[in-house]
Amino acid sequence: MAALGLREMNVDTSYYFVLDADGVDDGPYRLPEIHKRIDVGLISRGASLCRVGETAYVPLGDPRFAELLQPLPRAASGTQPPPVVEAKPEVIHVAQPIAIPSVVKAAKPADQPMPPVSPRGPVRATPPQQPVQPAQPPMSQAPAPKVEPMQPPAVATMPPGFVPPVTSRADAPTAFVPPVAPHAPVAVQPPGYVPPPPGYVPPPPGFGPVAQVYPHEAPPVRQELVVVSAPQLPPPQLQLPAPPMQMQAPAPRKRTRAWLFAAVAVGVVGAGIAIAATRGGSVTAKDAIVRVTTGTGTGAGFFIEGPDKYAYVATANHVVDRGERVLVERDVGNDKDAFVEAYPETEIVATDADADLAILRIKNVEASRFSKLPLAQKPTKDARILSYGYPGSSLATHAGLVSKDGKVLSLVSFPAYDDRYARVLRDNAVDGLLVSSEIEPGMSGGPTLNDSGEVVGVNVTKDRAHVGQNGAVSVTALRTLLGKVQPADAKVELKPDDVASLLDKIQSEYLLLPLEERSKVRETEFVHAGDLPSLRQLVGEVRREERNTDTTFIAKYQLSGQAALGMFFARMPGKLLETYRAPATTTPLVACELANQRLTSFLGDLSPSADAPRASLDTCDELAVRPLAWDLVAATLQWDGHEKKYTVTKLDKMDDEGRVYRASLRISGASNLVELWLGVDQGHVRLKVFDAGGNLYAIKSPRTVSPNSFQGTWSVHRPRVTDTVNKDAEVESSETVSISVSDGNKVAIRHVVSEKYFGAGNKGQIFRCSQRKTIETGLLQSFTGTLDNGVILAFPDKDSEAMGADASYCKPSHKADRIVAVKLEGDQVMFYRTDGNAYPEAVQLTKDVAPPPAASPTPAQ
Repeated sequence: MAALGLREMNVDTSYYFVLDADGVDDGPYRLPEIHKRIDVGLISRGASLCRVGETAYVPLGDPRFAELLQPLPRAASGTQPPPVVEAKPEVIHVAQPIAIPSVVKAAKPADQPMPPVSPRGPVRATPPQQPVQPAQPPMSQAPAPKVEPMQPPAVATMPPGFVPPVTSRADAPTAFVPPVAPHAPVAVQPPGYVPPPPGYVPPPPGFGPVAQVYPHEAPPVRQELVVVSAPQLPPPQLQLPAPPMQMQAPAPRKRTRAWLFAAVAVGVVGAGIAIAATRGGSVTAKDAIVRVTTGTGTGAGFFIEGPDKYAYVATANHVVDRGERVLVERDVGNDKDAFVEAYPETEIVATDADADLAILRIKNVEASRFSKLPLAQKPTKDARILSYGYPGSSLATHAGLVSKDGKVLSLVSFPAYDDRYARVLRDNAVDGLLVSSEIEPGMSGGPTLNDSGEVVGVNVTKDRAHVGQNGAVSVTALRTLLGKVQPADAKVELKPDDVASLLDKIQSEYLLLPLEERSKVRETEFVHAGDLPSLRQLVGEVRREERNTDTTFIAKYQLSGQAALGMFFARMPGKLLETYRAPATTTPLVACELANQRLTSFLGDLSPSADAPRASLDTCDELAVRPLAWDLVAATLQWDGHEKKYTVTKLDKMDDEGRVYRASLRISGASNLVELWLGVDQGHVRLKVFDAGGNLYAIKSPRTVSPNSFQGTWSVHRPRVTDTVNKDAEVESSETVSISVSDGNKVAIRHVVSEKYFGAGNKGQIFRCSQRKTIETGLLQSFTGTLDNGVILAFPDKDSEAMGADASYCKPSHKADRIVAVKLEGDQVMFYRTDGNAYPEAVQLTKDVAPPPAASPTPAQ
């Protein structure tokens, strides 16, 4: 997280997850809500915070959070309490199951805020510590009315941390009306009764007279709670009941009847609005549309009917395809009574990357709580429409949901488009609509509705195939995807044949492709979505260390970040980052970085400060995600460039839900069994390349390689070619590596580089160092190391020695190596070496075969 000053922290609108000292996680909350929870003891001062979208937790003791640890200001003793500000809900959180056999609701004033509720874990009634009495009203206010039978008495036992509100009006307190629970009984309630929100927990005994008793209903696995925060009031000045003489008689009956008539009128108007909603769809759309948020972006979505009782949300795939945590937010209420319900426990149950569609399930939340949008049978050309979403301009001004009217211009077929590389993969792959309504960023995933309030399309921002016109994916594509969604209780039993089929598909559709074609295959087709955040984090580290050529990065071995990075990947089986370092990948990466540097240089000139930081290169790093993903897949499968046959010998379920499996695999050509980890993602088997700690399975996977396989002398000879540095000279070279392995897998390596230079052209060239037309130089190095998990890693044990006839006055071009790695690839070895500064160079060596002994001559006859 970026270091923020206290002044900046006051306006920080980000959400934070809370990790308490006892290991209980909570959130997300905004900082003001966290401040209040610390003040009332719901969050300890030893907790840590993590901003949504980031991974690092920062202790509350950090200076940037110093203001959170300060107690909230309270009125001094003897002073008049400040006026009460109406309580406004801030955050809705999903809590753990609440075992309530029979929910009992206690009557309370309409403007009284709910007591603080812990958003995680079962809610338990806490024994009252001390009776808390309501504060006496100021002398300037009118005497308080008498307590009616449906209101709490003057003396009440509140839950710990609850601060009683002060009513500013005695006759008509401001009422906060939360949403009605779906299981509320249909009954005539007394005037002033406000239905409790879902998940309301009855207060401990002594709070007040008991009102309506709700029928028993088994709670869902997770119950949603409305967390309402009110301004902190000073502690009560008196701990005695209010004197009877300060209580007023109830309001006249005539006033009560007028209030009742007004309520009936409001109900009639509400019924009219509900009827209008079924015709035009506007009110229904507002209730059914949600904001879909991840750590790096925001879009829209809407509730649809799913295959079971749980809540399902349709949205755009590019909003949720980064493998990050997805938060669904729903606006509730209107104007000053509006608040937000947040559902962080979601899962992606189906995606169509070509159509840019995704379907989410809100875990353990029933669909009966929400309005759902019906799906039209098919869109109609020239039909009038309304497109909904949360465009960026609306988010900036807190306007919320926006609708834009228009019509369907035409029914078209969209191509399957690759956003990362900005190219078309397949033409005419998706049914779509061109619409006249202006679709902006932030509206992606929102619905496009016809006059009947039915979904005819899903917004996908601009359609690139039709010169930037506004586009939506047809409802027919959404219906097709919805038909693939499995119910929540459906169990996918993975079989060995399913694993073998996945590996055969990876081999045929990726590994056997030419390097320049591999980036056209989406990594999400084969890699588990849960690995994507770890993959992007690794890409950031790789790109950062590639720019680091300082040999003090690992001072002990004099290695730069670039050299250490190469040796890290050299420990994995297969070729070293074959796809990532191919020209098809490096060329667009270099072009992106150059364009970015020109932009940052220009912006730097405009900046008033010479120390202004450069813009991030994260946009360029996105181009590296897919190639690196495929290299990790190849290493996990121990790919060596030759077609393989995969046989699953054992398959173990590693969790109760059947989402993670471990497979023992026999690969043709490998001497040992290979261990793979797989996961069930959206009902399909996917390969996992990272473990739960973010470590690569390719490095941890056991490999048994016999030491005798390395023993012997390995060499390579390079023919005479033009020198890359001196174009007037030609060079031929050879390398020889002798390896011996002793007990305990201790390895000794002798490495010899021989170089011979020739003057180029008919006349030749006289080299200055030798005053001859040829130069013979070389370098002798020796290393010691160990054989671990099939790879030899070795360091020099003494200084290098110059070799060759001209070694005394001509230096060899090859620099001494600081570290080397050796591993087998079929019947050859890969020898990786680096001088400690540059990325390792890979040399393929072939084992020398001793010539057969010469036959003894046959005597002449």
